[in-house]
Amino acid sequence: MSLRRNGIVRSEQIDLFGFSGGAQFAHRFAMLHPERIANLSIASPGWYTFPDDASYPYGLWPRPDFEDVWSYRMVNSLDQFLSIPMQVCVGEKDCKRDKNTRSGNAIDAQQGSHRLDRARRWTSALRAAARQLSVDPDIKFHILPNCGHDFEACVRQGGLDRIVVPHPSPGQCRGGCSATARAACFRSRQRSSTELEEAIL
Repeated sequence: MSLRRNGIVRSEQIDLFGFSGGAQFAHRFAMLHPERIANLSIASPGWYTFPDDASYPYGLWPRPDFEDVWSYRMVNSLDQFLSIPMQVCVGEKDCKRDKNTRSGNAIDAQQGSHRLDRARRWTSALRAAARQLSVDPDIKFHILPNCGHDFEACVRQGGLDRIVVPHPSPGQCRGGCSATARAACFRSRQRSSTELEEAIL
């Protein structure tokens, strides 16, 4: 809201992306404010909030020792959250536990023992919840080849940038612009991709 007040964000909805800890924030923000998200892309979070009756933040149910309104809002807007186009990404080799992988008997039983397993389970849980709510989900699951828990490798080797911001050909450009404008848009996207690669280098 403050970004919109300050004129930094001008649209009602945004495309939201997060990697690792940023992905943990991004998917929970989208659950809380689905009306503000046009597209959600997350990559390699350590753990998730599942669309089930486990206590928040593991699931959507309020914690017994803490009265909050977040959980109720997430439950009431779950169908709207499940309608958001989503990309769930994780490295093929992101199977090692580290200090940022929340673990324990309960969370491992619910989510899995490592990020790759947890991404699979969360995606499956979202699709199952969508079926129960008669929502037709647009949730794509991507395993990034030869990548562990490394953002640079996920971009350079796994193509994470091309998944999050696909680069259409001039003929695929959406909107009512002219062929010349579509070609200019395509060239601009190519330059943006090159600049991203140079920034990583």
